[in-house]
Amino acid sequence: MAITKPRQAWWERTDTPFEGDIFRMFNLRSDDEEELRIQKIREKLLNHSGGKLSVERAKLVTESYKKTEGEHPAIRKAKAFHHVMSNITIEFLPEELIVGNPNSGFGKVEVDPEYMADWLGHKVELDGKVTTELRALGIRKHNRLLVDAGDLEILENEIFPYWKGRTLMALVTKELETNHPEVLDHIKYSQVATPVWGKGFSHTIQDYNSGLKLGLDEIKKRLSKNIAEIDKKKRKTLKDVESRNFYEAMKICADAVIAYSQRCASKAEMLRKDEKSDKRRKELEKIAQICRRVPAKPARSWWEALQSLHFLHMATVLAEGGVSHAVGRLDQYLHPYLKNDLEKGITDKKKAQELLECFFLKFYEFQTIRDFRSARALAGDRTNDKITICGVDSNGNDAANELSYMILEACAHVHLKEPNISVRIHRRTPRRFLLHVLEIVRLGGGMPVPLNDNVIIPSLMKKCGVSLKDARNYADLGCQENLVDPNTAVGSDCNGHNNAGWFNLPKIIEITLNNGINPSNGKRVGPKTGDPRNFANMNEFLDAVKKQMEHAVEMNVIANRVIESCFAKFYPTPFHDLMHPNTRESGLDYNGGGCKYNWTGAIGVGIANAGDSLCAINRGIFTEKNMDWGNLLTALKQNWNGFEELRARFINYPKYGADDDEADYWVGKITEMFFDAYEKHENQRGGRFVCGLFTMGMHLILGEDTGATPDGRKSGELLANSTCGSRYAPNLGLTASHKSAAKIDTMRTPNGLTFNQVLTRSLVSSERELAKWADLLRAYFGLRGQTVQYSIVDKEDLLAAQKEPEKYRDLIVRVGGYSAVFVDLTKEIQDDIIKRSYE
Repeated sequence: MAITKPRQAWWERTDTPFEGDIFRMFNLRSDDEEELRIQKIREKLLNHSGGKLSVERAKLVTESYKKTEGEHPAIRKAKAFHHVMSNITIEFLPEELIVGNPNSGFGKVEVDPEYMADWLGHKVELDGKVTTELRALGIRKHNRLLVDAGDLEILENEIFPYWKGRTLMALVTKELETNHPEVLDHIKYSQVATPVWGKGFSHTIQDYNSGLKLGLDEIKKRLSKNIAEIDKKKRKTLKDVESRNFYEAMKICADAVIAYSQRCASKAEMLRKDEKSDKRRKELEKIAQICRRVPAKPARSWWEALQSLHFLHMATVLAEGGVSHAVGRLDQYLHPYLKNDLEKGITDKKKAQELLECFFLKFYEFQTIRDFRSARALAGDRTNDKITICGVDSNGNDAANELSYMILEACAHVHLKEPNISVRIHRRTPRRFLLHVLEIVRLGGGMPVPLNDNVIIPSLMKKCGVSLKDARNYADLGCQENLVDPNTAVGSDCNGHNNAGWFNLPKIIEITLNNGINPSNGKRVGPKTGDPRNFANMNEFLDAVKKQMEHAVEMNVIANRVIESCFAKFYPTPFHDLMHPNTRESGLDYNGGGCKYNWTGAIGVGIANAGDSLCAINRGIFTEKNMDWGNLLTALKQNWNGFEELRARFINYPKYGADDDEADYWVGKITEMFFDAYEKHENQRGGRFVCGLFTMGMHLILGEDTGATPDGRKSGELLANSTCGSRYAPNLGLTASHKSAAKIDTMRTPNGLTFNQVLTRSLVSSERELAKWADLLRAYFGLRGQTVQYSIVDKEDLLAAQKEPEKYRDLIVRVGGYSAVFVDLTKEIQDDIIKRSYE
């Protein structure tokens, strides 16, 4: 099939200038045959009208589980995965060079019944009518999925009945009901922290490099050797028996991926027979040859390495579900394959770039199912799978290479919200490279995201117990959570369980003001810490806040221990075990403490509202003493109605985000309480709890859960986005906002934070302004700022996109840890982005 030029490349269609030094270094131009292929596939992906629910994976998993009753949980999970990989539909997009689907075909969204069958049957109210989460998928506004009536019947009448009482959520709920009923009540009624238990284990960086170097056949041989060592023992311990089952399960998973790659080879051979284009026939022949070899055998070339990596990455979601499965420091461990091919003339820079961009496009094919509530908060999100580049190497030297630049070029050309790209910056990062990074960011889309090595590396060492060498080999994933990357930290791996639930900090203030009662439902959700009217000074109030914080944190800690233990006991993760070096060696499950590093990451939301509320209470009641507790409590109860003058006074008190030391102090105080409360706990794997501060879009629905707050915010309004100031903070410019964010104690945020800034193009359009922007970022990082995520977009375009969304599918912005097509977001999130823009 001959390649026909699309109407225009995305940057031509939107009049986005490719201006700057880095663009003169690009391997591909818009009229190159290779880039025409990329833009054509990209347009098909981006303009797809929406996903369609598929029941293929659900049917195959259920078929397998019915046949394996009584077998070891890891073996059952592995056999189900093998059944999926041996039978799920395979679809090739026209002209793609990297093949294989994380689903049953283009635009399909799979159901993971072992995790989703429970909550998909829950009741929700939509447009005044009560329905189920499943039936709401096709009619809700955000993250809508087409659902066939026949598929509904299969799910409701055949699949869901089998999984009743068997899903992870059901098992966790049963455990909480039996042993921790107070925790279950807190989850239901507090609206403070909601653990994540309705999907597969997320947020991983797997050991792809061993798969590329060794091949799965060799890894299977090593697993067989481990099994043989156990079989030789005359007296086998319980651990020996368990480990043997896990080794067998890992082998089954390896066979499953190999079976799938062989099916892809057969598919390519079949398509080749009917293909009329000589060029495409040759491509399909090459694809078939590659799929016959990898990932069973070691990758020998750039193309083989990319295809093998894709098979291993896409298999993760078909095996284990979940989202935010990052590929780590791609420019470091893939560079040898690129270098070898270029030096030997096996490929050239244009072909190598084309293959890389084809690999990028595959990240956009997976989409998970969100429940009705989080679909609004996370509208526009898909997987948030991430690539990390540059930073320092194991010896502390700058690690940028030619592949780093090719990844930046791919980011510019593909310009989709996936893959999410981060770039590590350190004190000795060359200024020219930093300017090149900002030239790419200037295109819009919120990527790549700069990370500060000089903050994150020591934080991982101090708070997570990571060695210096391993910390230097960190990569981030998801919003900005940080893990040791086993692809470059050879022999080291990490289970950071980075999403222990979203923790609503302003809700803690609200519950404290109501003596442990949640005023939204009248339920007691915290200890009796006293009527605020009896507090004689600010310290007494802070003591009460601390007690409520510690109680809520303890409830969340117990819930996450139960979730991790239920994963390990009932739904172990044999494919993750196969893809991590220490679990592969030890025979311990990923959630059973098998990794070298094991911590759990908590997430704080609404720091600006919580800190500003403390500041206002201290000012109004204890410093200026121009009001009393009774008036404030009544005003909050009445949502400030009838107290407009008092509200105006509270709004005018100092606000975080404007470089005000008083307001920033109180944000430091509430985050310190949050950090202290979690850091005293251990998870069920013997690891630590660590903290992060980000929101994605959860500040929308957590704001709806929260009543009026003393910072002047009204009931139900959005909470502040991540570590940004609230909507009531004065806009004093970029320097002020960056200085406030830099005052956060980033030594205590190894689980990541996000700091989103929206800049108009005119602010960064010239070389002079670009240089000033680089200086701003360097200064912010010098003040120990951890990261910053920039959306470069004109307010006029945002407003126009709200009116004519069909014309702005290329308009991509940063939200609170992920990028999204602007028109896919809720109106509330869109308005928040518009309000936060700097002109």
